[in-house]
Amino acid sequence: MPNASPPGSQMPYSRRPEEGGGGKERDERDASIGPCGGSSGMPGGPGGARLAPTLLGWRGIWRQRDSDCRRRRSDGALRALLIAIIAGSMTAAVQVAAFDSKPFNRGAMAEARDAPGEEKYTGHSTQLGIGAVIPDEAAFTRAFVAEFDRLKGKFDIDTDLPFMPTNGLLKHGRWKAIALADRLVSSIQDTIEGVYCSFVTLSPKMHPTVPVGGNGDSTRAVPTRSFIDRLGPMFSYLTAQSYVYANKRIPGDTDIRIDSFTSKQTRAWDTLAEHRPRVYWRGDECDAAIACADLLAFLTDAKLYASRLRLEPDNVRRVWEPYSFDVGVSVYGHGNLWSYAWYSNKPVDVGPYVAKPTVFLSIDDLADPALEGAGEGRDDDDDDAGVARTAAPGDARPRPISFHMAIKRSDTYVAAVRRAFELSGSLKIFKLDEDVQSVRDNDVFVYIGDKSKRVGKTLRHSADIEVVSGLELRRAIKKVTN
Repeated sequence: MPNASPPGSQMPYSRRPEEGGGGKERDERDASIGPCGGSSGMPGGPGGARLAPTLLGWRGIWRQRDSDCRRRRSDGALRALLIAIIAGSMTAAVQVAAFDSKPFNRGAMAEARDAPGEEKYTGHSTQLGIGAVIPDEAAFTRAFVAEFDRLKGKFDIDTDLPFMPTNGLLKHGRWKAIALADRLVSSIQDTIEGVYCSFVTLSPKMHPTVPVGGNGDSTRAVPTRSFIDRLGPMFSYLTAQSYVYANKRIPGDTDIRIDSFTSKQTRAWDTLAEHRPRVYWRGDECDAAIACADLLAFLTDAKLYASRLRLEPDNVRRVWEPYSFDVGVSVYGHGNLWSYAWYSNKPVDVGPYVAKPTVFLSIDDLADPALEGAGEGRDDDDDDAGVARTAAPGDARPRPISFHMAIKRSDTYVAAVRRAFELSGSLKIFKLDEDVQSVRDNDVFVYIGDKSKRVGKTLRHSADIEVVSGLELRRAIKKVTN
């Protein structure tokens, strides 16, 4: 991987022993950690000598072991493999590393001092990111979709979605969401080689402000708590970058997938972009690997809460110890602040990295961007939507139903999600003032209403796209599923 350090600086990748992580002690040690941090249990730290990196090249993150997935192929899978060999149509398994993130909150909700009328957690609040490393995407996706289809009946969840993200499960209740997610992950754990966790450890007491800007923009100091909150929409790719940095010998054909995000320019993104990651609009709904990362982030939060454990590297490994996959942890702190504090207010252009094809859903009179809540980068009901005013992850907090949320509950939206999943692409609610330039050949334009229909037909003059009404798409999906 190219040198991730900014010009004129060298950040040696070293780790010091850590005991307890978090708070003042952790923050003081961050200066000796590379751009994505590190933790004990790896080479160079306590217990590191007993760990050896595998061919994946993770620096002590994975334990050396034979893949359970290869040993546990069913007879049917072996027969299919032999048939493929005889037919000469064998294709190499695709390795995927998929990433998503969520807020990690402990405390109670109260009115924010710096933003009257806005509520924030008054206790500990940071960002938590998770990556799932999957050696065989096809086998994983088959297992993930089949197991969700089986579990949704047992948990009395009526949906035609191929799988459901955390925010969808939470609408059925916190405990049901936790139980279903855990059973799903437990059932398909042998298709996951490793789980990678990253979080922020900045101490507002030690560092009350964070300097941002400076490259064409004026430098200014942002309160640390506010800075951590603003990392939320970008933390999926920050977690991916920490994985890439830790894994110096990541195979060049690894498919890095990231849930959609919004961000200003950072050196972390500049480095990650060289690996050509794919960004999925509504990835936790359209892509099984990202959906798995979403569930793993939710379960990490829930398991730590249930065990009354702090967010620390050893505790993250502890709650996932019973599972067959390996767990790696890194931190973003003060020592590597240069890599994730934005150096410019110019937004990152994710257009060249968006997973294609894209299914655009256009609905008449959806012209007000405010109806999209926080925008495509973060849903207005994302992660902790419907959660209670406590730090327990997933408790129900009542919210008014927005037009955007109503769309997501419609049959047409479900059909659009299924179409995006079938195409291995993304889904985006179309906005005329933003998305015209994003339309490419092979995209799908789903319309509801005469105005949207005219827009679709006009776009077809500039790109070879499929234009279909919501009703037509629903009928087509119904034929396939039945």
